[in-house]
Amino acid sequence: MSTPTEILRTEKVFKLYPVERGFLGRVKRWFSALNGVSIRLFHGETLGVIGESGSGKTTLGKILLDIERPTQGRVLYRGKNLRELSKEEYRRYRVNVQAVFQNPQSSLNPRWQVWRIVTEGLKINGIARKREELIERGRELLSLVHLSEETLFKYPHQLSGGQKQRVAIARAVALKPEVIVADEPTSALDVSVQAQIVNLFLELQERFSTSYLFISHSIPVVEAVSDRVAVMYRGYIVEEGKTEEVLGRPAHPYTELLLSSLPGAGSKKSFPELSETEETPETGCPFYPRCPKRKKECLDFNVELREITETHRAACILV
Repeated sequence: MSTPTEILRTEKVFKLYPVERGFLGRVKRWFSALNGVSIRLFHGETLGVIGESGSGKTTLGKILLDIERPTQGRVLYRGKNLRELSKEEYRRYRVNVQAVFQNPQSSLNPRWQVWRIVTEGLKINGIARKREELIERGRELLSLVHLSEETLFKYPHQLSGGQKQRVAIARAVALKPEVIVADEPTSALDVSVQAQIVNLFLELQERFSTSYLFISHSIPVVEAVSDRVAVMYRGYIVEEGKTEEVLGRPAHPYTELLLSSLPGAGSKKSFPELSETEETPETGCPFYPRCPKRKKECLDFNVELREITETHRAACILV
């Protein structure tokens, strides 16, 4: 069996944001959105990323898209540091790593008709230039995402939420990218429409062998699309592995509590929130204040993923 091709990788990526400034604008306090995050994304697979709001999921997606740059650490595209790519290599990376965002309304130009929205990337990259050719390519792209030809000449405000997201997906696949970073692509949609969009992602992946980084707070959606899952908490990856391992046999208490919070999950486990006086510890496991299995030794734990099986790891002293 051949080794899968690695497309994207992060190596111990940190991302800090200033949240409080003092005299002469000097930063007094920082917010750490990512804490030494290392992931790998292979050709044709889907890596699902789950966690509560504020866990760092969206920041990770922006880092991979080079919308944000790491404070520390590296992002590699096909084994090469983004900051060391030649102009042509970086252009190829920008073509091959596309995005689908949470709110299609804000990501679609309200002044453009749909044909122009989905073919702008083709025009910029010189693949098609004439209006008639772009419209024909737009027709093909809309067919891929199961939208009628009539949609070509509509504006975003004339479309439903599900139709807008299909247009956003058509735009993302126009250049046949290797990777699509999908950041909460179904969260703004009705449940029935969510299922249609999930099926569309799977259909396009089968057709083009696209790799997905699929960010979502919806565990059922991630379970439906993902080959592997990474669980994030306060900027750390606390568990990672094959979907059936992480969601079927969770090893980290945080993953267990996430799963127990699902509707119909059987016996509910307590999921304590941080009190005003009990903040994330400066050392050790960040989940310590909320963990039902915590021990004093956890405050000395160097947060790193420990191997459970060859394909399953968790950052917990109990592993």
